[in-house]
Amino acid sequence: MLSRFHILYVLVLLLLQLFNTGVLAQTLTQTSQQKQQLIARYGLLETKDSTCNKTLRKLKIKNTCSILNSNLFNAYAFTEGSIMITKGLLQKTHNVHQLAHILAHEQAHLVLKHHHQLSGFMSKPPLFFPKRKRKKLRYQQELEADQWANQRLKTYQFMPQQIHHLWKRLLQQGQPPQTDHPSLKQRIDTSLLREEEMIDNGWITKNNKL
Repeated sequence: MLSRFHILYVLVLLLLQLFNTGVLAQTLTQTSQQKQQLIARYGLLETKDSTCNKTLRKLKIKNTCSILNSNLFNAYAFTEGSIMITKGLLQKTHNVHQLAHILAHEQAHLVLKHHHQLSGFMSKPPLFFPKRKRKKLRYQQELEADQWANQRLKTYQFMPQQIHHLWKRLLQQGQPPQTDHPSLKQRIDTSLLREEEMIDNGWITKNNKL
């Protein structure tokens, strides 16, 4: 009886490993396709020794960053280990602390394996209320990424509270909500807005020339 149990246990582990391998391969394919579609549609700006990559190095993050030539306000993390930020979002940052938070937030999705979690969910969605539960999962992932980014910035002497000023600015400019993300209004901690935004005019001028 014991040997049969062990055999069954090993088989279950093998099946789980095969399932996880399949999910991971599917996730890599999907994010690679998304990346290529974005690049084909908008193109990339020159990123050699860019501000983004310099900021990643200060955060002790080994991945690379590219700048998408788009006026949209967005950033992306891809499972092969790269991060992408749009020109539009970069130009809205007023200091390196805001950029650092954006990059750390995207890195958090990779470190915490959020793509893998979501692909696993989509491969075997729950029988009841799948859309509601998917939205709850994505909401939780975004909050986890914010928390991870906050801690990363504190560790390497950045100021995480500065991101709330950027979120407020995007909210005032009518940034369209993402249905599976916490809204900007929900993410803004108004108590942290009491600390004035650090406005680096040199930083703004440099990024507006992109």
